[in-house]
Amino acid sequence: MTKIPTRNIHPGMIVKNDVKDRNGRILLPQNSSIEEKHIRVFKMWGIFEVDIEQSEDDSEEMLETSNLSSKEIKKASKIISPKYAKSNINNPGTKALFKQNALLVAKNLNKGEDAESDDGLSLPDTDGDLEQEEKFFQEINLNSILDNEIKLFTLPDIFYRLTEIINNPRSSARDISYVVEKDTALTARILKLVNSPFYGFPQKIETISKAVTIIGTKQLTTLAMGISVLELFDYVPSNYLDMEKFWKHCLAVGICAKLISEQIDYSESEKLFVGGIMHDIGRLVMLKKIPKQTAAALKYAWDNDMFLSRAEKKCIGLTHSKIGSDLCDSWKLPPILVDMIKYHHQPAQGKYNLECSIIHLAEVIVNALEIGTSGEKMVLYLNEKSWKNINMSSNAIPPIIEQLNNEIDPILELMR
Repeated sequence: MTKIPTRNIHPGMIVKNDVKDRNGRILLPQNSSIEEKHIRVFKMWGIFEVDIEQSEDDSEEMLETSNLSSKEIKKASKIISPKYAKSNINNPGTKALFKQNALLVAKNLNKGEDAESDDGLSLPDTDGDLEQEEKFFQEINLNSILDNEIKLFTLPDIFYRLTEIINNPRSSARDISYVVEKDTALTARILKLVNSPFYGFPQKIETISKAVTIIGTKQLTTLAMGISVLELFDYVPSNYLDMEKFWKHCLAVGICAKLISEQIDYSESEKLFVGGIMHDIGRLVMLKKIPKQTAAALKYAWDNDMFLSRAEKKCIGLTHSKIGSDLCDSWKLPPILVDMIKYHHQPAQGKYNLECSIIHLAEVIVNALEIGTSGEKMVLYLNEKSWKNINMSSNAIPPIIEQLNNEIDPILELMR
């Protein structure tokens, strides 16, 4: 008996155990022969793996589902291997991610496309080593970076009204509808998003009040807050990091986090979507307030194959996670959002451990697939405790990646 991904099963296979949905209802009894209609049902109910009597070799699975040659896949695997040098490749999640990453690169090679991607960086040349610039870095402290933080980014007034609503346990659907509907641009963005495949509602939602009824008051308030913060991306210079690519990275992490949450039946996915959008907000602050030092940290990370957070700590003494969480705490954002921002690289330390773990996994996936850029060169190390905490099959990784790749560009266009 071996579990294989649903995408690799075919009619005629025999299931060894009952195939059940998330509620324990039997979809196909044990010892039954799989038919085409069963495969459709499995996919509809989010069944990503099935117990059968024999499995197939990993490379054969990849070839069967992709129509690529073994030579193309091996070449792609060799191309991406260096960026996985510091990741835990033996982790089931990382292993599944590597396979899908190799498939995507191999498909590009098969189409004649260049495997190299634009990293979105314009880093300056620096003479001398880090020690020679010690004084340059020592002048930085958290207070100087966060000084006049409200002036740093002029947030729309609606952001503060939304913050009051989400922090008020007595807030109602009428409250959120009244506030959002006064901002026509925000209203348009929300309605476009809730009517997109991102939510997949069968009927068109034409008003905010209807959206609140379907999604929920707190959920829509959180979503509105996240969308209202998008204006921050317009106020940061793109001297060293392409802001369009950085925004795409953050949005992709938000989408990916929501997709992960749907696979583990986490009900408040809007919090994760917004947490994903805002997880790297500290880097926006750094690029605005200390651009040269931030660029130096970026370059140091790239030159030394180091994770960017470690390079920030070494070069600046502060990380984007710390700066971002302190800023958002000063804005009185909900503690769960502050926690996700602070601990997305160290999820086991967060109070909201599961949520931090989901954002962490989402960033690992997006970073590996190079959807946009955060400035990170290496594939992030997937925290083992977080992977176990999420408790998701590695066979869920491929459909999540497929859906993410299908949704990112349309949603990016909607959110502009």
